Amino acid sequence: MSFKAIAITAFKRPQYFEEMLQSLIKNDLTDWRVYIQLEPSSHHERFLEIAERLLKPYNYSITVNTTRLGVKYNPYHMLENVFNSGAMCCIYLEEDLIVSPDLIKLANWYLAQDLRDVLVLNLLSGGCCSAGFISNPNEPNKLFKAKTFNSLGLVIIEQQWQQHFKVNWLRTPKHALTKNGLRFDGWDLAIFDYLLASENLYVLQPIFARASHIGKDNATHTTPEFQKHAFESLEIYSETDHELIYEICDDQYQLTYPIRSHINLRQELNDTLITLKDKNREHQTLIKKHDMLVNENLLQFLFRKSHKYFVNFKNKLINVLATKTR
Repeated sequence: MSFKAIAITAFKRPQYFEEMLQSLIKNDLTDWRVYIQLEPSSHHERFLEIAERLLKPYNYSITVNTTRLGVKYNPYHMLENVFNSGAMCCIYLEEDLIVSPDLIKLANWYLAQDLRDVLVLNLLSGGCCSAGFISNPNEPNKLFKAKTFNSLGLVIIEQQWQQHFKVNWLRTPKHALTKNGLRFDGWDLAIFDYLLASENLYVLQPIFARASHIGKDNATHTTPEFQKHAFESLEIYSETDHELIYEICDDQYQLTYPIRSHINLRQELNDTLITLKDKNREHQTLIKKHDMLVNENLLQFLFRKSHKYFVNFKNKLINVLATKTR
């Protein structure tokens, strides 16, 4: 029998884990199973105590990996196990997020939508490696289809996992490069890259954020400076006694100008990113072709030199042998 799941990964920061669960239990978790997967550390007893204290009324389980899998493989294996166990959908959260009190209502609404051109529901509007997030309290019920993706809270249905996430999670991104031309290797950038390459695929994102990031200390890929710059003043929806009628804005002109211009700017940056990376790949291809030609010419030169040397040596040897036989 299928069920609805919440999957949480955590490592060595129980203080953030506790804040995250405190925000999560403001939702009605009655019909949801909570799965927690910990990386091995000296803090797992503290994690167990927090989970037992805050999640005792609910259906939850907590496991500790035998070896450390890392930020790429730990969530991949967890989500794969959750969906293989029969989950129809899953809310995926990391330990250093806080969520809104209407998260479950939003997720249930999402499950009832036509999702044929939707990759996933993000809980925050914006892209990977960016501080340009949208969170506007004037539009608490509206969402839009974006060409950006981030890992800061997801709602995934089983079909989306199988069709989009599972097959692309472990791939190396094509468009995501550092300023030094090196490729990033994060699963979130691999999915973002896949989204950019898929013309008729979008991410549903809320105009008023449903999650924020609080993990400024001991983070794997976030510095305290970036965390402060991106999230310190970011407001998330906090109403607990107000029923919203959620709405997807297919027409951007339904949105106020500041929001619309922000969305358009991000799309223009995405298009520029794709163009620049395509040009970079063309440039790298030309360099490889040039190197191949140089190497081929060098080999031919060396072969000609060695062949000439061999012929000269052979002729000298023949002359020496001929002289000795006289």
